[in-house]
Amino acid sequence: MNPLDTAVLPPSVLPPFAQEGRMAARLRGHDWARSELGDRPAWPHSLNLALNICLDSHFPIAVWWGPRLIQFYNDAYQPILGDEKDVTAFGGAAIDSWREIWPTIGPMVDQVMHQGRAVRGEDLPLHIHRDGALGLAHFTFSYSPIRDETGAVVGMFTAAVETTARVALEQRQAFRLALAEALRQVADADAALRAAGDALSAHLDAHYIGYAEPDPACQRAVLRDIGGTVASAALHGPALAALGAALEAGQPLRIDDAEGGGGDLALAVPDLGALLVLPLRRDGGAAAALVVGKRAAHRWTDAQVQTAQESLDQLEGAVSRLRAEQLVRKQLGSEVERLRRLFDQAPSFIAVTRGPQHVYELANAAYLLAIGHRDILDKPIRDALPELAGQGFFELLDHVYTTGVPYIAHGMPVRLQRAPGGPLEELMLDFIYQPVTDAEGRISGILVEGSDVTSQYRAQAELVRERDRTRHILSSMKEGFAVIDNTWTVRQVNEEGLRLARRGREDVLGHHYWEVWPGLHGTEAVALFRRVLETNATETKDFRIAWPDGQQVWLEIRAYPSLEGGLAFFFRDITERKSAQQQLRDADLRKDEFLAMLAHELRNPLAPISAAADLLRLPGIDAPRLRQTSGIISRQVKHMTSLVDDLMDVSRVTRGLVTLEQRLLDVRQIVTDAVEQTRPLIEARRHALAVSLPDEAAGVHGDQKRLVQVLTNLLNNAAKYTPEGGTIGLDVGVTAAVVRCTVRDNGIGMDADLMGKVFELFMQAERSSDRSQGGLGIGLALVKSLVELHRGTVSVRSDGAGLGSEFTVALPRAAFDEQTFAPAPGAAAPAPHGLRIMVVDDNVDAAQMLALLLESTGHRVTVEHSPYAALRRLQDGAIDVFLLDIGLPQMDGYELAQRLRQQPNGATATFIAITGYGQEADRRSSQSAGFSYHFLKPVDAAGLARLLGTLAGERRPPPPP
Repeated sequence: MNPLDTAVLPPSVLPPFAQEGRMAARLRGHDWARSELGDRPAWPHSLNLALNICLDSHFPIAVWWGPRLIQFYNDAYQPILGDEKDVTAFGGAAIDSWREIWPTIGPMVDQVMHQGRAVRGEDLPLHIHRDGALGLAHFTFSYSPIRDETGAVVGMFTAAVETTARVALEQRQAFRLALAEALRQVADADAALRAAGDALSAHLDAHYIGYAEPDPACQRAVLRDIGGTVASAALHGPALAALGAALEAGQPLRIDDAEGGGGDLALAVPDLGALLVLPLRRDGGAAAALVVGKRAAHRWTDAQVQTAQESLDQLEGAVSRLRAEQLVRKQLGSEVERLRRLFDQAPSFIAVTRGPQHVYELANAAYLLAIGHRDILDKPIRDALPELAGQGFFELLDHVYTTGVPYIAHGMPVRLQRAPGGPLEELMLDFIYQPVTDAEGRISGILVEGSDVTSQYRAQAELVRERDRTRHILSSMKEGFAVIDNTWTVRQVNEEGLRLARRGREDVLGHHYWEVWPGLHGTEAVALFRRVLETNATETKDFRIAWPDGQQVWLEIRAYPSLEGGLAFFFRDITERKSAQQQLRDADLRKDEFLAMLAHELRNPLAPISAAADLLRLPGIDAPRLRQTSGIISRQVKHMTSLVDDLMDVSRVTRGLVTLEQRLLDVRQIVTDAVEQTRPLIEARRHALAVSLPDEAAGVHGDQKRLVQVLTNLLNNAAKYTPEGGTIGLDVGVTAAVVRCTVRDNGIGMDADLMGKVFELFMQAERSSDRSQGGLGIGLALVKSLVELHRGTVSVRSDGAGLGSEFTVALPRAAFDEQTFAPAPGAAAPAPHGLRIMVVDDNVDAAQMLALLLESTGHRVTVEHSPYAALRRLQDGAIDVFLLDIGLPQMDGYELAQRLRQQPNGATATFIAITGYGQEADRRSSQSAGFSYHFLKPVDAAGLARLLGTLAGERRPPPPP
């Protein structure tokens, strides 16, 4: 022994063992003088050094010293021993603390102490007594020798780490993986229960695995050994109650010692020393239990319970999975059939092909319908649908099969022969070619899915055409159209709308309504639009608005409710229509005034005629009074005839029915004739007339009668509308191209408004109530029409009311020879000769008066008032001349003339129409019916007398030889 080892160190060099911790305190406070080690000052240096290393370390270390291996350890090592052993282990022999494992570690200790060789172990399993129970623990440790100064082994370091938890975790994980694999391979719940029992029995070294399930209805439970080593046992009474309590608690029940305190449940299974009851949960509650048993008493560790519980969870998951799989398998047949029905009844067409040749495997009813119900299964697509060649579909399928990239098409046209021998029909399809892969991920075929959208595309095409038609109509219509949304923003407008808005499209679309049409802001249009929005009913209204440039126009707006709270409206410029309506109202007013004037003008001559008729009925009238009365009647009839002629003239002229008899005329002669006709009126009103004519001839092409009528009307107007004693002038001016005739007066004149309308039909200046000027308001309208027929113009000028008027007629000038206008000598009328005449008129008075007139001139006259009476009278003798009214009852004058001509006594007669119908068409109709002459009522007696005189001369028999 080294002297240093046995030397007693002075107190100043003794180790203080001042480390913190309970073991250091025990070392310092223990009375070592009574121990075999002796008092601390006597301890060898190597022991003190080893103890300091032990106490300074945070790693679990024990120092076993001397032949008896006196045991020292630090605080980290104490949990390995447990509290029970700790009481005697510190300072005691190591073998006394670890007697239960000394058979395992003793040889290792000997190797260290006697051979001086260190020993190391990893996860060494040891069954140790700790805190009153024997349990399995695992340690990773190192045994190292402690040597003195001479190198002799005097003790050993024991460094140990308990790995029980890690090893248990690894074992549980390995167990769970193995159990999962075992459960994966079973086919039903019972097999899963057996596999879990076998695995758990092997892992826990258990001798019994049972399954207990109570039957509340029978007040019993059966504990069945799923391992098959122990017979099943019936649980009832206290055992059943104990099982029920365990299930009620829902927590694992540990019975470490069945004999010492296992209770009634432990007695149900004999020969078991320890039980572990694990409730099985179903639908949130425990309905059964798994029972694990060992033959000997056993302290169930938390790790074992956790492992058992985890295995139970795995078992429950597997059972649920197996039951679900069983249910799925049970339903699989019907589900497959249902899926087949769904596949076949799917509204979209579906087909599946396999391989690079695209052989049909499946096709639903919609697919077969699309291709014409052909037999295509197990046929390559190129053989099944050969008409697809050249349409690109085979190439698309090849590309999808080769690349694995799906192909999606919308509205692709395809031509199919859907009927055998029939024509190719074009369909529009939406479809997808989706590659199908096998279990290894290789492309094995193609899924074809899609829809026949032919009708939709046709409908869409029709909608597009309809939209284009609508757009064309809206853009070409002569009416504005616009749409505004619920924010009053313009969203659509057509070309006419832009024109009416007087803005470009960019200044309208997207702008607020009132920015585009500011003239409607603040008008009734706002209320109109709001009413349409509120009532959802269409409204139409006319608005007068002012544009920014000041122009006033009328707009008609028809507003309709549109989608999403907006408005659609049509609008158009109705300024011309409003003006026309006003003109119609004015014309209607003038018509009423004209009718009133016409009645007045007709009553004027009728009054003296009526008085003359009354006078003629008086007895004893003398010849002077008779001549005076006859003259009055004649003048008034001529006046009435003039009124009717004017009306007929204006009607024919305004309708373009007048044919001018144009020839070269000298305006000077026209002026002379017009002055001659109007002189009586001018002189009667004591006007001074001044006429100024050019020295040279003023030639024009025209109808002499009509041009005389033009100037006569102007002179008559000047005479009527100039107060008595006024001045009238008629000047003719000639230029190289134009002949101007100007009629001026100092009469009542006219304002600017009247000048703008003076040439309109029925237009007259304001009249006094006595209507002393007379006339119907048609003279100037007739003047304008006749002048324009001669390619001329007529204008009016007046400085205002009371300042006279000036009318100017301008006609194109024509070159001529003075001799052209020499008047031709007139032919002498033949001497009158009496004729046999028949007058047929349903107006008795008119017929009798005409007969009296004709008889007074030497003719023999027969009068009839109906067509059939005339036909009967013709049988009495031949007639030279028939004077027939056209508007006869029973048959008209045209038919009567034809029938009379067919009679022998009327075959050579001359037919003269006496009628109130004076239009050109009426004259043509009478001529076609065989009438040689056409006279208007009232009859021009002088003209008729001259005609009859001529006819009488033609019929005079030749003189005797």
